[in-house]
Amino acid sequence: MTLLVNANIDPTGSVWVMRPTQAVALQQMTNVIGQPEFPNILANGGTLVGYPVVPSNSSPASQVTFFCPREILLADDGGITLDASREASLAMDDGGSPATATVVSMWQNNMVALRAERYINWARRRHDAVYYLTACNYHQ
Repeated sequence: MTLLVNANIDPTGSVWVMRPTQAVALQQMTNVIGQPEFPNILANGGTLVGYPVVPSNSSPASQVTFFCPREILLADDGGITLDASREASLAMDDGGSPATATVVSMWQNNMVALRAERYINWARRRHDAVYYLTACNYHQ
């Protein structure tokens, strides 16, 4: 937090992002007399030193990130690219077990396949708005 304040960034609204397994490990840590070290952290969130914890499986393994969301910029031109094909063959997979995919020809079945793409990017407004800890292999 000191680094944010020294960079003239208001830390209000900042969040911690970590894997749920890290949040659980922090939740289970106890001090020398058996009390929870971080009593406000839960597997589904909670707070750490007064800032919300956002558990995410998309967070890199062994990394805890602290950042100010309003310092993250969104670049979106609002455009969507649409492509259509009547000649494509698609592998249809229902995600079941066992994994078997059926190939379906759009042309033979008088079907049209559509693909929609939208490009969105994010960037830090200021470099000092994001900090992360690495090698965070917390355990009991």
